[in-house]
Amino acid sequence: MMSIIQERINIFSHLENSPESEYKDKQENENENMQEITLSYLKVTPQTGIQKDSSILFLHGILGDARTWLPYLHQFPEFETIALTQSGFGQDTHSPELFDTQRHAKELIAFCKALNQQENRPERKFIIVAWSYACHVSLLAAKLAPELFKSLTLYELIVPSYGISEGQQTDFTKDLTKMMSPIIKAYRRGKPAAAVDHFISACKNAQYSLSDQKADIQQIKQENAASLSKLLTQKEPEPITPEALLAINQKVPITIFYGGNSRDIFQISSQAGMKAIGQSKGMIEDADHLLPEENPQKLIALLQDILTQ
Repeated sequence: MMSIIQERINIFSHLENSPESEYKDKQENENENMQEITLSYLKVTPQTGIQKDSSILFLHGILGDARTWLPYLHQFPEFETIALTQSGFGQDTHSPELFDTQRHAKELIAFCKALNQQENRPERKFIIVAWSYACHVSLLAAKLAPELFKSLTLYELIVPSYGISEGQQTDFTKDLTKMMSPIIKAYRRGKPAAAVDHFISACKNAQYSLSDQKADIQQIKQENAASLSKLLTQKEPEPITPEALLAINQKVPITIFYGGNSRDIFQISSQAGMKAIGQSKGMIEDADHLLPEENPQKLIALLQDILTQ
């Protein structure tokens, strides 16, 4: 088995979304809002037989980092596999800078370009596997720079976009309020650990807490707990219309999955996305939002089927 290597790379990031400032659209303001940051990532490179024109890139959600994908990195021997820790997570989780999907999408593009340049692989395209928050990040990145990506496999979209109906919007808002109210109350009471427990329970769609998860998952989430509060203060995600999603899919093929036991917000967004791109099947039985970390073998099997087609 090949070893997992931890590496770092520097990119330039737009930091317009600091607490004191607003997003600026004018070209002359871009330079002053650029800051060099360091991103860390995990990588496994098989010795022989890999596809040199593409690598699999895994993207985590809230409370996660590159380590979320450790069970996956050795499961695709024909590919180099990479798991990125997005800015504001991992060792950067206590950074005062806020984050949002637009910023992370631009950073994803910058990361892919920098890695291709560093490894002298200008033609390489990335096969994205994204979960939750990172799904919208991936879609925005593919919209801006489709030439960098070979495909997107997304587990549970979470943004009320992609052409959801008025009735679905009402159901989404109702379920989101039910999900987030206990989390917000816990923060107001100065109990961030309780907020994390409420978030995990909401994602599981059942009575559940951090202590019910495996020790390695607990450690990752404890070390990324600050990312949950950043989620609550993020800039509203840029919407993607069904027409725009279809256009992305025509350039970068998209596959969407969701869990049959997941709560409404995850199912509504995912089903809307599937409808927009004409995908008829994507529901995974006996699965909820925490599937990627709690039953990796189930998702790995699906990914292996997709990538060998």
